[in-house]
Amino acid sequence: MTTAVPATCSAEFWSYNSLSQSPCAVGSALARACEPRTFPIPALLPNNVYIGPWAGGQNTPCRCSSAFYSLLSACAHCQTRNFLPWSLYAFNCTPPYVRVFPRDIPRGIAVPAWAYMNVEVADFWDPSVAQTYGGIESVAPVPTPMPTIVNDPPSSTVPHRQSQLPLPKVLRCLHPLWPHQDWMGSVVRMALVGCERPDLKLPPLSSLCLRLRPSS
Repeated sequence: MTTAVPATCSAEFWSYNSLSQSPCAVGSALARACEPRTFPIPALLPNNVYIGPWAGGQNTPCRCSSAFYSLLSACAHCQTRNFLPWSLYAFNCTPPYVRVFPRDIPRGIAVPAWAYMNVEVADFWDPSVAQTYGGIESVAPVPTPMPTIVNDPPSSTVPHRQSQLPLPKVLRCLHPLWPHQDWMGSVVRMALVGCERPDLKLPPLSSLCLRLRPSS
């Protein structure tokens, strides 16, 4: 028989985790992972035990895990009460979850490693083995941060230097040079260099025409 008062430990304080949480508090948190309603493990009266989950609603994966059974047994043990064998506790569990907890660990809770010890071999939770079990506590999974997407800035382009004379004027400038291929080639080469090498400071094409125009 239980009471409406939440269970607290009066002994076996080694069963507390690194966050100073009792096995009763940790077991309550694991049960709530399957049942959204509040699930405080109540205190046990003398000569009473925690029974296993009933079929048809109470036999959730959380309550049917050996991790919860171990914590529930430790909760009874730290109240100086007895606890059921694993086979009797898990009688209505189809299937039982042995050495595993089938849900994510709730945030802010650390499950001792001894909660995952094998209870099928001896058919009960052994406090003497649990006290020296060792191992790493289980905690809530760390959320994976979303990757930051950085858009590359648009590449800057250097505008080509344009001719200082409109195309018709360039043609009128070069037109008298058509009979003189060497002079025309010089002007064209200078104009091409001005397009490919905008860093070069070339004189306007009009002045080139005046300089390169053959004397009549």
